[in-house]
Amino acid sequence: MLDTSSEHTVLRRDVAERVLGLKGGAPDMTDAGGLKDGMGQPVYRHVFPKISFSGVGGVTAVNVPAMIATNSLTDSSRDLVLGSRAQTTDARIPDLVLGMDVLHQLHLYAVFGQKRLYITQVFFT
Repeated sequence: MLDTSSEHTVLRRDVAERVLGLKGGAPDMTDAGGLKDGMGQPVYRHVFPKISFSGVGGVTAVNVPAMIATNSLTDSSRDLVLGSRAQTTDARIPDLVLGMDVLHQLHLYAVFGQKRLYITQVFFT
């Protein structure tokens, strides 16, 4: 998911552990300064040397810091939506949310008629 309103890239903790083999408290997955997610679970940090976007001509973002959280970083009051059954309004966080710490390295072009998003690298001189 892309989130231009988020300062940070956020990776769900179970994905970080299961898919990438990261473990909380390990040297490569450090405590985020005592930060807690919306449910009081610890938040960790990890810096990815690069994130490459396949299928888009080798576009790569480098030195990507990611917050690793179990739940949403915002405090949820656990509001309920009533209907056929009560459920919380805060859905489980996506596997990966790319925030502005990654997106500032890229140019995004949305072509709505084609239902496509094109990504190119920003080259700094």
